Amino acid sequence: MNGKKVISILLFVVALAMIGSGVYLMNSKKYIFETAMKKVFSTITEVSNETLLNEMLNSDKYKITTNTKMNLLGESFISVSGDYHISNNDIYFNLDSKVAEEDFIGLEAFLDDDRMYYKIKEAMETFYYTDLAISDTDGTSSIPSFKTENLEKKEFKLLVNLFRDSILDDLKDNELNKSSETLNLGSKEVKTTKISLSISEKKFFQIIIKYLDLIGNDTSAIKALQKLDSEITKEYIEEIKASLEEKLDASDTTEILNIAFYLEGFNNVRRIELSLIENYEIDSEASNTYTISYDSYTNSSSNKVIAFKILENDIDRLSYEGIYTTDSNIDITLILNNEEQITTVAGTLILSDSELSLDLTASLDEEEIAVINYKLTRVTKDKEYKMEFSFYDTSQENGIVSMNTIYLNEDLPTIDTESATDAKEVSEEEMDIVNSFVAEKINIFSNYIVELFGKLETLTPETPTPNDGNLLDNDLLPSEGTL
Repeated sequence: MNGKKVISILLFVVALAMIGSGVYLMNSKKYIFETAMKKVFSTITEVSNETLLNEMLNSDKYKITTNTKMNLLGESFISVSGDYHISNNDIYFNLDSKVAEEDFIGLEAFLDDDRMYYKIKEAMETFYYTDLAISDTDGTSSIPSFKTENLEKKEFKLLVNLFRDSILDDLKDNELNKSSETLNLGSKEVKTTKISLSISEKKFFQIIIKYLDLIGNDTSAIKALQKLDSEITKEYIEEIKASLEEKLDASDTTEILNIAFYLEGFNNVRRIELSLIENYEIDSEASNTYTISYDSYTNSSSNKVIAFKILENDIDRLSYEGIYTTDSNIDITLILNNEEQITTVAGTLILSDSELSLDLTASLDEEEIAVINYKLTRVTKDKEYKMEFSFYDTSQENGIVSMNTIYLNEDLPTIDTESATDAKEVSEEEMDIVNSFVAEKINIFSNYIVELFGKLETLTPETPTPNDGNLLDNDLLPSEGTL
């Protein structure tokens, strides 16, 4: 047989096989669902952690210098200034406060592994301390540790992919539903294929048990989780798994969750939906459905759009839309609907390598009520950052402004804890000094509050006094001689 003819036949067979497998895959609900899920989970794991916030969060120790002021009626009400230090599991702060620009109270405190040291600077010469330890059954004392480590990108990716696999590994084609749906994305109608998975309580337990099984057999996954909680071990995971397996046989088969992907073409995921179904035991037919919806598309102006919604029984309760006018500038709109009123927050978000800022306006039922500004900028990478925040009503007379500088890798100051006194052993004389000081400050604060209320009353319009139904006294009637 002619060589070229053989090759032609083989190519024809391969082409038929490719077309056939393509047709099979396009009609395989599991393959479509798996393709969508892998694409979404891949996007999650590829999110960069090289952001301005992560630069700070990755530091084990830092210092924050703050100057925060609250204004009421255009005047200073309360202000706080000083330093915070956070180092691993230890916290120290040294703050001074003012009320109406007058010195109020200075407080210095230090929290270490099992003890809190504190002093009111104007009334205490040394630190007092209180033990925070919890007595264990064996007589020893301990305090829960809140220290965690940041996961590396590969560790986060491993944990996410194991969860993905716990859903996909035992998934069968007949567990999925497929339909054609048209989505309204911005001003465009987009034809999509919806592929969804209904999850019962029983199926949910099976997925979690599978996830725990995958983690328990992966040393790297256990080590990653131990960064978040040092008490997590293979044995601990096995105990949780065994507990869930006991509940599996008695679990319900009624739907409690639904995961849906809407695909344009073969693998462009345009919408992700996660629905939680709340069933009532009294009436099995009655239920509430809470849905989280996430859209990603390009609008008619070729801008990338990210939209997010939370719905209760198909009623929008919270919606967010972000339009990327540039790679780093996003026009955002957030709407909260609680049935009685609608709150809208709209403005601009800038998210770049050296700056994170928000300029927002809040409205209640379309009436502007507040202006919010937030700005985080890098002064020196891995060393110094500026953080500014303000929240004012539209009169600009009432609100909060906070100016902060954040220093990374700053050690805690030296604190004299050796001379500290147990709070249980404070002398009566020392207690009298503290109580007298605190009582004086409470009195000053109370008087200022009374003064503020007096100012508020002068600004509040008086309510007209009813005329007891006497029409002759009604100001709305024409005066004598005008008829």
